[in-house]
Amino acid sequence: MTNQYLSVIDSGYLSRRPNGGEKTAEGTVAQLPLDVTVDSGSVFTLTSQASSTLDVSIAREGDEAYPKNALSGMDRASLPIIGDDNWGESVLNVSVTNKGTAEVTGIHLTPSVSNSWVLANGPQPIDRLAPGETRVVKFWARPTTEFGEATFTVDVSYAGEKTVASEGLVGVCGPRIKAEAVAADSVETRWEYGEEYKATDGDPATYWHSQYIDANKARLPETDTARKWPHWIDLKIGDGSTAYDVCALSYTPRAGDGPKASGRAKDVQIYLAGSLDGLKGQGDNKGNPNAQGNPVLATTLANVPGTVDIPVAGNGSYLRFRGTSAQADVAKNLTDVMSFAELGVRIGHAN
Repeated sequence: MTNQYLSVIDSGYLSRRPNGGEKTAEGTVAQLPLDVTVDSGSVFTLTSQASSTLDVSIAREGDEAYPKNALSGMDRASLPIIGDDNWGESVLNVSVTNKGTAEVTGIHLTPSVSNSWVLANGPQPIDRLAPGETRVVKFWARPTTEFGEATFTVDVSYAGEKTVASEGLVGVCGPRIKAEAVAADSVETRWEYGEEYKATDGDPATYWHSQYIDANKARLPETDTARKWPHWIDLKIGDGSTAYDVCALSYTPRAGDGPKASGRAKDVQIYLAGSLDGLKGQGDNKGNPNAQGNPVLATTLANVPGTVDIPVAGNGSYLRFRGTSAQADVAKNLTDVMSFAELGVRIGHAN
């Protein structure tokens, strides 16, 4: 019987100290006689594992981020921005905790982001962590040209061990700005609580609804002008005195199914003007939805229950959101009305 030892064949090289002893062994494990110096048959395969010593978690500050140049040339402090404490950046707080009983040194954090996002800072070190100690390292990320969902990933490594953690990101074209519904083609207040101001009250549980009930609480006939397409609602952006570069309209349909989802728009148009009077004549010809006027955007919406950003490119201090048809598969008995929970306006320069 000969003396035996276990070794790892790493990239074809056989060694008792795999990878020079500087990192976790990864390769093929073989049981060999002491005098063997060539490859041998494998017994089993060993792969790298997440560090059992370090615990890594990520906490994100800010729900949305937008490009750095979105507000270039604007006095940001004077803008009526809604809920943007991080000035358009997503802040990723990476917490690293030493769960072991010995001090850990030489920790490296290497971040990355998907799509066209960019990081304000690169790899960061942690010199040492005592047992039970936690350090928090911050990273800042922004989108550039691609919006929607992305991923932040950080590799935390030391002495050959590595732990990977990730966090979702949401990119938008610019911040939400204060907007107020000031007019609509009609409102339903006899059978619904559908006043126009509820379209911009910040509460997705409330909604604006066009009229379909008469003064006697009977359903209006389909020939009544109030029930005819198009339907629309007008928003004042900011205080109405300043024209902004609008990059998107955030649209939240009414929640629910069946009649509770009545009025979800399908074909829509968006208009911008420098005054409320400037919107007159822009697609407000009841009974003639094809007379669109001059919208900055005409598009078809998907039938989705959540909030979507509709890309827009235009300048104005007032905005009209106009619908010319409803989603037929939502509320089959009410397809000539329009309703939604929230509208929001995003401002920012086009990239």
